[in-house]
Amino acid sequence: MQYFGGNMDTVAQRLQGGFGSRYWQEFFGNSAYFPLASIFLELLLHDATAYLSGPDPYLLLGAALGQSGLLVR
Repeated sequence: MQYFGGNMDTVAQRLQGGFGSRYWQEFFGNSAYFPLASIFLELLLHDATAYLSGPDPYLLLGAALGQSGLLVR
């Protein structure tokens, strides 16, 4: 879409930032709240080494990273 001789996509990209900045804004602004809170709670309530040796924290973080990618694209 042309707007005053420029491309609206570049204007929107300048206002919102590139993919990387939008990705990390989404991750830390929305997608990581529950996973990080859950991980910290589990670390406080249970043995940290036992919890970190299991797959749960890594699956939570991986899902949050994937969710951010899907929401930003």
